[in-house]
Order: sequence, then C-alpha cells, then structure tokens
Amino acid sequence: MSKNLLIFAFLFVCIGSGMVFSQDDTPDLKGNSVGDGASFPPITMSQVLEEASHGDADLLYLDQSVVVAKMQHSLDLAKQGIALSANGAYSLTDGLSPDKTSAEQSLLSKAESASSTGSPGSASSVAGIGQAAQGSLALSTPLSKLTLSVSHSVPVPTAASNTSSSVLGLTGSQTIWDGYPGGQFKATLEKSDLTFRGKQIADVQSRSSALAKVKQSYISMLAAQRDLSIKRQVFEKQSKLLAQIQKVFDLRQASAIDLKTSQINARSAEIDVATADKTLKLANERLAVMIGRKSDERFTVAEIPDPQLPASTIDEAIKIGLSRRSDLAQYQISAKSAAIDATLANAQKSLVFSLTGGAGVAISWTNTPAFGQALSFGGKVSLPVFDSGLADLQVKISKEQTLMYNMQVEQLGKTLASDIRDFYETTQLLAEKMDLAKQSMDLAEEQFELVKTQNSFGTATMQDVLTSSVTAATAEVNYGTVRNSYILSELSLETAMGL
Repeated sequence: MSKNLLIFAFLFVCIGSGMVFSQDDTPDLKGNSVGDGASFPPITMSQVLEEASHGDADLLYLDQSVVVAKMQHSLDLAKQGIALSANGAYSLTDGLSPDKTSAEQSLLSKAESASSTGSPGSASSVAGIGQAAQGSLALSTPLSKLTLSVSHSVPVPTAASNTSSSVLGLTGSQTIWDGYPGGQFKATLEKSDLTFRGKQIADVQSRSSALAKVKQSYISMLAAQRDLSIKRQVFEKQSKLLAQIQKVFDLRQASAIDLKTSQINARSAEIDVATADKTLKLANERLAVMIGRKSDERFTVAEIPDPQLPASTIDEAIKIGLSRRSDLAQYQISAKSAAIDATLANAQKSLVFSLTGGAGVAISWTNTPAFGQALSFGGKVSLPVFDSGLADLQVKISKEQTLMYNMQVEQLGKTLASDIRDFYETTQLLAEKMDLAKQSMDLAEEQFELVKTQNSFGTATMQDVLTSSVTAATAEVNYGTVRNSYILSELSLETAMGL
C-alpha cells in the first residue's frame, strides 16, 4: 500500500512540475519533434469552392461550352425570326426600240409578272430599252413573305418612239399548314432550346460532381488534421506517462514489464503521429492541386460544423432528389427531343397548303399615260404519295427512342430512390454510432482517471493504468474515424439528392 502511495505521489509531483509537452512541438523518444507543427494559413470551405470554380480547367471548359451553346441557340432564333431584305439593280442596253403598241403590251405583262411572282421584269425582257432600274423590299418570316417591287425603264430615243415605263408590284405568300403545329420552324426552335437546356444541365451536373469531389477532398484533409491532432495528444500523454514510469522505475518502484509496456505504447503513438502527418501532407497536396494551387503549397482547412440530414424523412429526401438530379432531367429532355422528331417525321407525310396573292400596276409614260394593272390570288397544295416507307420508318425510330428515354427515366428514378434511401439510412446509423463513440470516448477517459486513482490506493496495478491509457486513446481515435465517416456519408447523400 505504501509503495503505491509513493508512486502516486511521485506521479502527482511530476505532473505538477510542468512535465507537459507542446502539441505543436511534441518530442519523439529521441528528443526530436514529431509531426509538422508549423502554423499554416487557414482556408475555409467557401474559399476552396471559389478557387476550384475559377481554377479548375474542366470547369472552365464546361462554362465555355455553355457560352457556345447559348450563342448557337441565339443563332437558331435569329434564323427563324423576321427578316427584312432589299436589293436594287441598274442596266444600260443598246438596241432597237419596239413600237408603242408593243411597249404597252409589255407594261401589262410586267404588271402580271409583278402580281404573280413579286419581282419586276428584267430590263432585257423588252427589246430596245436603253436604261433600266429596279429594286425590291422583302419582309419575311418562316411561314410568310411580303415583297414590294418597283422598276423603271427608259428606251433608246428614236424618231418612232421615246416611251418610258414604270412597274409597281406587291406580292405576299402565307403557309397555312406544313404538317407541324405552328410550323416546322417551331420544331427547330424547340429542339434548339432543348439542346441549350441540355448543355446547361450538363454544366450544372459536371460542376456539382467536380465541387463534390473538392468538398470530399476538403473533408478528407480536415479529417487528417483532426486525426493528427488526436494522435499528437495521445503521443503527448504516452510520452509523459513513459517519462514518469521511467523515473519510478529508476527508484525501483516499477517493474521492467511496466517500463517496457510504456515504451511500446509511446513508440506506437509516435509511429501513429508520423503516419498521420504523412496522410495530412498527402491530403494537403491533393486539395491544393484540385483548387489550382501549387502542389507543395501548405495550408490548413478551417473546421466545419457536423452537418445535419438535408431532409427530415427518407420520402422527402427521395422527392427532393428526383426533382433536382440533373442526369434525370437530361433523359427527360432527350425524350422530349425524340417526341419532336416523331412529330416532324409525321409532318413529312402530311400535305402542305399555302396561299399566294399579289397586285401590280404598270404605267407607260407618254403624252397620254397608259395604265395596266393586275391582281392574282392562288393556293398551293402538295402531298407526298410514295416514299418507300421512309417517313413511317423515321416515325417508328423516333417513337422507339422516346420509349427508350422514358424507360431510362423510370429506371434511373428507381435507382436514385434506392441510393438515396441507402445513404440516408447509412447516415442515420453513423450519426448514432458517432454519438455512441463520443460516449465511449468520454467513458474511456473517465475510466482512465479512475484507474489512476485506484492505482494510488493500491487497488489497480501499473499495467491496469497503461492498458486503460491505451483504451482511452483508441476510443478517441475511433470517435474521430466515425465522425469523418458520418460527414462523408452525409456528403454522399447530398450528392445523390442533387444538392
């Protein structure tokens, strides 16, 4: 009893005398420092994500692809929009002038031509014209066209005739039905919009995946930091205990087995520190590369609070995931695009009906001006009769593609629901294990203190103290491991939910 009291008193004096080693400068058994105790500048999760967004080459490429897709979509919109065009021409012809009667007949021909085609007769169509000028202004949309045309001609002056003429024409055309609701041009715009949305979703999906990897790397480095801190604390405790037992052994108050056990415990803790330090350096290097920094740049990551479940129930988590997962939206867009293709293929078998109309006025500039005018109205119907089944085959292919994409949507939805359920339940279990590990760590520490007290009263041996110290250290390390697993599992759940 007196022997144990003496040992306890000696240990108490050692602790009170300041035999404590700094966490950032923990000595090994040879007196050297173990682990990198330098103070590096800290970086937060938001800073890491910001740097990754601007420093990752893959993310920059994705952003550029979206810019190109947006420009292409704008180009498709412009091609199918309203267009206004104008043209003009002038010509000089050396020839014989026709008589007046022929010129007047030509004027009527010009008026009829303008009313039916929307373009004035060319200068060469009237023999003997000396000069001719013509121009037109056309306003068009994918289904409509309105053209205003004008021409003026002056013949070669002769003794027989010196009559100039002018023609003004207005024509229009309108496609009533081309087999696609709203016009086939609308299908082009709809597919262009789906393509652009698909690019945006792909960018969001890839960005989310890339940033999730960055988050995972951040958490891994944070876990390595925490682990190194714990391992240093354990090594510090084991080193202090070894130093104390060594002094007690020198007084012949502790056995050689006690000393050997303490030396093994301290050496094991020393190796753990070196291993944890190596792991941290590797995690630091990997995160630095991911955010665009030099691989040898050293920094620390800031602590983050333990995350909470992103949904209160599994059903809510699945509902959120099915509404936010970008890969699911990609299949839905592909299904819509295939459905448009099927409708377009059906349109190739449909009739096309359009209306045309026009009016033209011709004036012969003589002493007594002569006028000619014409009105026209018509319709056009076209219907494919035989195409070797090409249109039907295109319809079948598009419908089968639509069915395939819908099946993928359904199957992916089931897979996502299963994954989300798995991650949710795993995270719940890990939360319970983390709480249990925390209680076990606290209990192991209390038991260690109790065994030391019992040892002072002779009811516990020095081996009991050493064993209890190892148990406490193991419980502390286990808590850190379970805590990191919980955080990574919660991150996997968020990724599965598309958050």
